[in-house]
Amino acid sequence: MLKTRLLRILIYIINLSVSCVIVLSCILCNSCSPSRIAENAEKSAYRKLKYYLQDICEIDVELFDGPELLRENEDDYVFIFHSMYPEYGVMNFEVSVPKDKHKNIDISAPSGERKRFNFLCETTRLPVKKAALSYLFNLPISQDTTNPRIKRLQTVELDKGQFNDIVNFVEIKRELFTFAACHGSRNPDNLQELQSDAFSKSTCRIRELDSLYIHDRYGQKYYYQNLINFVLLGSPGQNLKWDFNAFELDSLYNDDLEHILVDGDDIMVKLKPFR
Repeated sequence: MLKTRLLRILIYIINLSVSCVIVLSCILCNSCSPSRIAENAEKSAYRKLKYYLQDICEIDVELFDGPELLRENEDDYVFIFHSMYPEYGVMNFEVSVPKDKHKNIDISAPSGERKRFNFLCETTRLPVKKAALSYLFNLPISQDTTNPRIKRLQTVELDKGQFNDIVNFVEIKRELFTFAACHGSRNPDNLQELQSDAFSKSTCRIRELDSLYIHDRYGQKYYYQNLINFVLLGSPGQNLKWDFNAFELDSLYNDDLEHILVDGDDIMVKLKPFR
């Protein structure tokens, strides 16, 4: 009787052990399957880019579409992320995830038509258009529209074309800031002077602005005027004339405030590069 009971217990233990081995094997096989490895690599690529963009200047990874598997090599998976602003795919990041988990994940420099991402700074805290305007006018990182300066400069409605202009102005303003810091707070008299400084042997480290950044959607070079303490940047649109009223134009020249004016496809900003 005792032997029979012990035999049953032994058979139960053996059956349980076999079941555990089978379950564990299934788990291990599933976790090591090619599809699961690729899925884990995809998650790793997303996390890596997320923290990389945050470290740059608080850029929101959700402004990029991806990860999309670009290719699988012998040693790694390469994923691509496409920007959604100012237009889809004009800036892309490639993230290489090694199959050997002991190796580092690599992120390539941005590729595409646009390789500058200053307009995306602080998008973890602000919507993308407000973030770009905040960068352009050096506004506090806030959506507090009770602040008169924020309300006047950050809440303007922008269509797709105007937002493209703002993205370009952000990059022009960045180089103007560098120029002013290197030339005793002086603004260049024109964009040509800014560009020539980039080509000179100056220690200012002004970067060349691609044609994309200094022309509007119609291929016209942006209007630029040096007002000593401020500069004007803008586009008169397709009809090549300003559609702003006399009061708005007068305010650009006769007050000591920054401005952004939009009317149809016209846009004008008055900003202080070295603020």
